[in-house]
Amino acid sequence: MQNGQSVVLIAPRRFGKTSLILTILQEFQRAGTCIADVDLFTIVNKKRLAETIVEKTLENKKIVSIVSRIKKGVSQAFKNIEIRQVIEDYELVLKFADPHIVLDDLLEAALDFPQKFAEKEKRDLYFFYDEFGDVAKLDGENLIKLMRGKFQRHSNVCYIFAGSQESLMKELFTKEKKRFLQICTSSLSGRN
Repeated sequence: MQNGQSVVLIAPRRFGKTSLILTILQEFQRAGTCIADVDLFTIVNKKRLAETIVEKTLENKKIVSIVSRIKKGVSQAFKNIEIRQVIEDYELVLKFADPHIVLDDLLEAALDFPQKFAEKEKRDLYFFYDEFGDVAKLDGENLIKLMRGKFQRHSNVCYIFAGSQESLMKELFTKEKKRFLQICTSSLSGRN
């Protein structure tokens, strides 16, 4: 991971996967690197996934629950100088207040958001997807294809995938047609 290599970690529940990865990420954060994590076990739909990806990424700006504030009222959010600056820097957050937004468009933008954030901040970002096998419950094959297509083009984000459903994780990362393994064999740009 220190060399920018995305990784996958598979182990049964209660083996300490999450604690291990979060400890490593905290060390990276103390060294000045951006981090984010999403526990897919707790995500109930694609809209919540999009919100969580953006919220967790923006936590690096030390602003908590910005998406919730935006959804409550854009004009109210603009009164906070820090939030106004984030909105101006990252227009995507305004889309969460739009009741007419197409969910698939929002999710696509959210999946690309960590890369755009890392580019704008000129810092690498380590993004941890815990219980990644649970992605199948959100739209299965289509979402997996979308994520794979997006992630393999992200040069400033190192992904960490952990899961306890061994057969599902192995299928996602080793089957020829899934090709998530390619993401874990490339590294952040500029690193060897």
